[in-house]
Amino acid sequence: MRKGRATPSRRKRQAEATGASGNVLTRVSSGTVEYFQGVMAELRKVHWPTRDEVQRLTVIVIVVVMAFAIVLGGLSFLFTELFSFGFEDPIILGVTLAVLLVLGFGYLAYTHRQE
Repeated sequence: MRKGRATPSRRKRQAEATGASGNVLTRVSSGTVEYFQGVMAELRKVHWPTRDEVQRLTVIVIVVVMAFAIVLGGLSFLFTELFSFGFEDPIILGVTLAVLLVLGFGYLAYTHRQE
């Protein structure tokens, strides 16, 4: 048996059931108030870290960021020097790139070998 019309969405049925009452200003302000009440309810559910946890995690983040900065700075320095030597003497650049390619493919073969 066909109805001859589309089935209304659940949201539309809920909106029709509750009925939007009041003028535009009332609906907007009540929606905004409900939103912030929901935000406050969710914030009350949050497990906030203790002061010691915050300090410990802050130290971890700072140490990790500094370590990565040093590693990336070192890599940047190495590649800068490699290319400056490579442009002065292209053989150095070619040999270095060949060695890196062999090491890279060797690593891939080693990690993906059939056991």
